[in-house]
Amino acid sequence: MTTMDKLYATIINTINDNRMFYGCTGCVLAVSGGSDSMAMLDFFCSNRGLFPFGIVVAHVHHGLRSESDEEQRMVESYCAGRGVAVESIRLGAKEHKPDGISIETYCRQKRYEFFEAVRIKYDYSHIATAHNEDDSIETLLMHIFRGSGSDGAKGIPA
Repeated sequence: MTTMDKLYATIINTINDNRMFYGCTGCVLAVSGGSDSMAMLDFFCSNRGLFPFGIVVAHVHHGLRSESDEEQRMVESYCAGRGVAVESIRLGAKEHKPDGISIETYCRQKRYEFFEAVRIKYDYSHIATAHNEDDSIETLLMHIFRGSGSDGAKGIPA
């Protein structure tokens, strides 16, 4: 069994154990172009037969890094080669962020508003994001540092 086969088996087990796509009518895949989200996209494209629902990719170009243009082209090219629809938005976060809110908070809010708008447009029931173990640990630490009690001191749920 290859490393990719093992990874995919782990993902499939996690999906099944958590009933992640129970009653799913379609799924918006949040794809940034980073390794986590590209791995998720590749997983769905390589295992289409396992999921009897449509997928669409939602890509957000925050306008913060010079690499963002290339990442958007890569996502769109990958999807075009696999027959997956892509919905993209360019935020121009630096220019549009209101005072009194961090750039990270603004981008996260706008990103999830966009994912929800795409979900509604396609009349899909699910949105999938990809995170690695380091992301979950970072989230746990962030919650602790912000003074979360034991109920809130959690990483990213499945």
